[in-house]
Amino acid sequence: MSAVTTNLKRYENMVFTSLEFPLDVDTGKALKVVAELEQIKIVQSKFLDGIPSDEFAPRIKSKKDFGQKVTAPVKAGSKIEQDLNDSESSLHQIASAGKKVIKGFF
Repeated sequence: MSAVTTNLKRYENMVFTSLEFPLDVDTGKALKVVAELEQIKIVQSKFLDGIPSDEFAPRIKSKKDFGQKVTAPVKAGSKIEQDLNDSESSLHQIASAGKKVIKGFF
């Protein structure tokens, strides 16, 4: 990973997703570069081995069993259905990411 600096901003933790050096009659002997980069978010994980550590214990509340319930189907034309079909909505992006994760297991 590396940093990318522009006239406007510095971007940390960038990786190349595509890098091309197209040659054509218009570029002559100039080197034209087409690059696509993606910023990687770095997070930390902590495994508790199923037992809460003292650090997290105050935040854990007792679990309540709500029994078995069936969720209602999404109604045609509802706001939820519209959000699922709108590629800009957070709900659509979460659903798409979940599908990718599930595909990765099979």
